[in-house]
Formats: sequence, structure tokens, C-alpha cells
Amino acid sequence: MRSDLKLVAPFFQGVKLPLDDSLIKDSHWEWPFFWEAGLAILQGDQGGFWVHTQDNRYRYKALHVGTAKDAARLGFDTKPMAHRQ
Repeated sequence: MRSDLKLVAPFFQGVKLPLDDSLIKDSHWEWPFFWEAGLAILQGDQGGFWVHTQDNRYRYKALHVGTAKDAARLGFDTKPMAHRQ
């Protein structure tokens, strides 16, 4: 991803930070507890993009911001539902 992009995301009621900021670099945010809505916006000087989730089953999700070696990565997880009998 471009180095000018900042993450706009619903952590702590909303943040806009560079991906290498120590508050979010190499971090894991679970929805609905810490990632308050299934949305991530990457905003830069010359535009950006967004990712969001729509899930009518309300499965738990998570957003990973960067890795220890590369801050410019995002990862998304969906937690499987336990099978009920």
C-alpha cells in the first residue's frame, strides 16, 4: 500500500493514524468489542479506498493492522460459528 495512506477506523470511537503508528502497528482488533464497526478506510493525499463487511449472521470478525516487519498490511478474519445441536 502507498506510504501516504492513513487508517481511519472505529477503534476507540474513531482514529485516523498512519499505519506505522505505535498505537495500531502490528495490532489485532476484534468486532464488536474493539473494532466497533466492520469498516476500514485508507485515506491519502491522492485518494484511497475502503473495506466494510455486511453479515446477516453476525459472526465475530477481526481486523489485523500490519505485522512486526511490515506496517502496510491489513488482514481480515471471520470466526466460525459453533455448531448447535
